[in-house]
Amino acid sequence: VECPPNGQGIIALLATNYLKAALETLGLESTVSFAHNSAEYLHLVIESLRLAFADGKMFVSDPTTAKVKVSELLSPAYAKQRVASCFDKSKANPDVKAGSPL
Repeated sequence: VECPPNGQGIIALLATNYLKAALETLGLESTVSFAHNSAEYLHLVIESLRLAFADGKMFVSDPTTAKVKVSELLSPAYAKQRVASCFDKSKANPDVKAGSPL
């Protein structure tokens, strides 16, 4: 039994939101247009995970003491903001900092 929000679950949801937002910025609906494990596909997935882990490390905590609500972290508007400020389709961003969903 998990007491939400537990780390792995919310990190996966964040990464999914960021991946979706990154695809939208590229004008795509899904990763189907990329060959599996191609450089482009892996870049999207890895950069989405970088954003998710940076935010998770900063904001995921006990729900009774959390400064940021889960709904704010998982909002599509926040995902678009994060991707717009941190995602570069042509190169990796090795120094991802947590965002500011407030």
